[in-house]
Amino acid sequence: MKDLTKPSETFVSIAERYHISPTTVASIFDATVNIPRAKLPRIMSTDENYAFYSQDTHSKYVCVLINQQTGRPIDILPSRRYDYLNEYYSKIPKYEKDQVEFIATDMYEPYRRIIRKHFKHSLHVVDRYHVAQELNRKVDSIRLRIMKPYGCINYKDRTQEQKDAYYLLKHQNRFLFKHFNNAMCKDKKRLFDVTRKRYYNAHFRAYLNPYDIAQKLVSIHPDINKAWELKDEVTDFYVSNTVKTAPEAIETVIKHLRESNIEELVAFSKPLSNWKVEIINSFCISKAEYNVSKDTGEITVEQKRINNALMENRNAIIKLVTKAANGYRNWERFRNRCMLVLEKGIDFEIDKDDGSVKMVEKMDPDN
Repeated sequence: MKDLTKPSETFVSIAERYHISPTTVASIFDATVNIPRAKLPRIMSTDENYAFYSQDTHSKYVCVLINQQTGRPIDILPSRRYDYLNEYYSKIPKYEKDQVEFIATDMYEPYRRIIRKHFKHSLHVVDRYHVAQELNRKVDSIRLRIMKPYGCINYKDRTQEQKDAYYLLKHQNRFLFKHFNNAMCKDKKRLFDVTRKRYYNAHFRAYLNPYDIAQKLVSIHPDINKAWELKDEVTDFYVSNTVKTAPEAIETVIKHLRESNIEELVAFSKPLSNWKVEIINSFCISKAEYNVSKDTGEITVEQKRINNALMENRNAIIKLVTKAANGYRNWERFRNRCMLVLEKGIDFEIDKDDGSVKMVEKMDPDN
């Protein structure tokens, strides 16, 4: 049972280790693990995960709820659809839902409808990660649109300019997703510093550094250059604003996206405008973190905003559980396995009377 708390383990691998059958391992697990929903916390994150197809709800996404402050799971649901979530939250007492102050989600409309109906005292937050994720998809769409015509030409028939453009967009596109002015390397120097050391590039048969590659990328097409500028503008919007200045600043960002006349970026401006209230809410401070310098004893205060980075980590763990087992068919077994892996406050012991395995709570699950 302790081995089953590790996401990479499977019923088969554990059965082989202890010389029993996978069916026996599954039976012991089913008889031992049944983790109920946790109490709703002050700050909650909700996200979906493509990890299990539920035949009962006809949903290919599971809905994951976690405690943003502790990282522990609240629950894992077989569907993210409005009807299912509405029925689920209707069974939770109103006083418990009223204690939730912040809920972080992505830009999925049913989440907004659920929060407006069941969490009237909560602030709905669309965090920076999901906005950046959607913007990066749009930038990548621009890259693919520009690259596609070059790929349709036989290599021998391409001009040198077309070969260079295809090479850059195909093999050096990672630079498009870096902030041109603020991206840093491990040596704490700017990635696109013109003075950085140059290395030999076999395609161009020349010594180049990231700055040189970036200049070649933006010269391929005006849309590449504009997309990079506006992507960095969205990043700067999050870095340089507060909850007071964000409402005016986001209007400027939306205006610039619309005026770009780039189809993909104009399309991105629409959800940004539709979700601007929830995006502005992400600038609210959820807690203050105090740090004491070991050298000087000086105390500094860091204001923490809500973000879904912790949720993305938990989603990655769930995907690992699914991938290692090559999928699950039993929903209850899958849910309890994921809850067990994510939950840090559970241990196991042997009952002295009947020899059965039982779950016990650790004394301090957060440490």
